Amino acid sequence: MEAQTMTAGEPTPADSNQSGSFSFSTYLLSFAAGLIIYVLSPGPVAKCFAPAGPPLPQVCQAAYAPLGFCCDHFPAVNRFYEWYMKDVWRLP
Repeated sequence: MEAQTMTAGEPTPADSNQSGSFSFSTYLLSFAAGLIIYVLSPGPVAKCFAPAGPPLPQVCQAAYAPLGFCCDHFPAVNRFYEWYMKDVWRLP
């Protein structure tokens, strides 16, 4: 390969390995973290809207509908959330 000579004022070629760009693993890690936060977020939300508190807003009901579906159709998911809500968050 031939070495390129740059003169003052010429733009330098862009480096193909930019440190400022996100790689696939960064996106995958971000997706996994978001999924874990989503799956574990019903505990704090339910604690804020405990039975004595205000009713759960419709937006929360819609956001957690997929988790409700999984609880209804998968016994392992239901057991996990029963344990998570009762033992971890001390909800009735």
